Amino acid sequence: MRNQIDPNNLDSLVAKLDAAEDKSDKLTKQYWGKYSHVESALSYSASVQNMLDVMYFSNDKDK
Repeated sequence: MRNQIDPNNLDSLVAKLDAAEDKSDKLTKQYWGKYSHVESALSYSASVQNMLDVMYFSNDKDK
């Protein structure tokens, strides 16, 4: 009975909505945090690849 919403009780609806919004905010922050770390790692990897290309393969591009 505790998980059910009483459509006649506005406080029940508001409490459920608040809980859902809090959970949504928490998950959004969590996923954006993980995504930004992955994006940063990919950017760093691309920079390293560009540096290696310049250091070791720049002569191949001139041919």
